[in-house]
Amino acid sequence: MGAFWGTRHLTLSSVSLVLLLLPFCGCSSKSTAQKNLEELRSWAATAELNIEEWSRGHVPEKFALDLLQTIHTKLAALQKKSKADSETGLREVDELDAQIKALNAAIESHNYSAATSTLARLSSQRQQLDSLLQKEP
Repeated sequence: MGAFWGTRHLTLSSVSLVLLLLPFCGCSSKSTAQKNLEELRSWAATAELNIEEWSRGHVPEKFALDLLQTIHTKLAALQKKSKADSETGLREVDELDAQIKALNAAIESHNYSAATSTLARLSSQRQQLDSLLQKEP
């Protein structure tokens, strides 16, 4: 009976160790392109929520502009990474960055109408990113 428990304990310990180390092995089922699209979707959703709240007067202009600048910087880094990896998604990065720049200009000029129409395009783009990610394996 002792040998049985010893073997079972060793097996459970081995399985536990493998499960514990699995996240650290660097293995991932997601492609770089899929990770880039997920990051794009996240930035698009962040901008969308931020601008919706700004248009309602719930977010200060400075915060909205700072966040859009941060997103622009992150998109530039993502674009460089995508080019270096020779991955698809560069068009999507460019499109999102164009929307971010348009939102920035609309907020700086206090043009709620332009912000609203750009926000609609941004929402549509985020939905397209959602669709692309659902098609990914």
